[in-house]
Amino acid sequence: MNINNNDIISFEKALLGIFANNIKLIDKIHFDEKYFKVELHQKVYIYLKEVKHIDHFKMLKYLNSNEIEEFITNIYTKNIYTCDVENVAIGLANTLIEVYKQNQILNLNNLLKNKQINSIDYFKQLDDIKNINIVDDSPILTEEIIDKYIFEDDEYLEINKFPVLSKYLNINKTDFITVAAVTGFGKSAFLMNIFFNLSLSDKNKCQYFNIEISQKLFVKRMISIASNKEMGSFTKKDDTYYEARNKILNKNLVMHSGYITLEKLKSTVLNNIDSNKTNIIFIDHIGLLGIEDKNYATRSEYERITYCTKELRQFALQYNLIIFIASQVDRGSIKGNGLTINSLKSSGELENSSTHVLLLKKSKIIECEDTDPFFEEMIDVCKNRNGRIDKLDYYTFIKEKQIFEEKIR
Repeated sequence: MNINNNDIISFEKALLGIFANNIKLIDKIHFDEKYFKVELHQKVYIYLKEVKHIDHFKMLKYLNSNEIEEFITNIYTKNIYTCDVENVAIGLANTLIEVYKQNQILNLNNLLKNKQINSIDYFKQLDDIKNINIVDDSPILTEEIIDKYIFEDDEYLEINKFPVLSKYLNINKTDFITVAAVTGFGKSAFLMNIFFNLSLSDKNKCQYFNIEISQKLFVKRMISIASNKEMGSFTKKDDTYYEARNKILNKNLVMHSGYITLEKLKSTVLNNIDSNKTNIIFIDHIGLLGIEDKNYATRSEYERITYCTKELRQFALQYNLIIFIASQVDRGSIKGNGLTINSLKSSGELENSSTHVLLLKKSKIIECEDTDPFFEEMIDVCKNRNGRIDKLDYYTFIKEKQIFEEKIR
């Protein structure tokens, strides 16, 4: 939007003239004095917003006599509109807002270029600028909108490897799925199987944040999942290795390993997001996620997990993301395999914010002569915003290969 300075000044005068003659619009249109370039116009707007009527005596607290004369003569009396003043005001305000946002983004880009701001703060401020709006743009319900909400087919996330589970969960954009289990039950492997399977579709862009194990071990596990072979069994002449390697190098799959803060994670996600695809984020696990905000960094584990959970839930809603997280369980739940939704570590906010909660349970080892040893596992769907809760006793976990499979009996 290229508007010269004279036009901007004219638009500012016109908008102030409408506000001065139609004071009620001051509260209806969400504007701010900083959107005006001219200092006099900023002062006039502050006066109108606070006093809400024309009073020459009260104006002296905000403006000097020359400024009052300029306002009355060249703004108030010369910018009187007789029809459709609200739409004219909205049009003028929108134009000034866009000019302001362009200038702010330009300044922000320069700060980043000159390394005066880091990428985390850059994206946070950029998001704040883009979200500036002068009117409430929430849709007014109509018959057409209600019919669309009810009868339009939602595009649920299809996990081809787990068709039964996929049908139960009906995962959609903005959903927040917590997976929990005691140590050794394969919650990380379960998420990695989903991660790999979803990345095979060109409809999806998947990012995995592995905070618990090294990059080397993470890659080895991914190669095992992609090849269906045990870790450490590959040779340089093994074609299955190269096929698996190519699968995990596809553009729909992004892997991050090592310690990371919530703020850095969000910045990394936004740098790798694909607006033309369903963006799916995996965090393994939430209890290890750091925080840069000094108000929370040194607080108790419960408070930190609560803060991270709330922030990630809003992050999913804001950017249309699907987020999977791994969570530990309280030590008291380990004995007797008595896991419930209340077993989630710092479960208060995890239970509230999650749209789905899955517990991996009831493991026993099966050894056969003609197959690899495997664990029988149940997935307890104990919270499901989009469907039924149920216990799905269909799963096997081959630990040596990090492979989860769904077997209908």
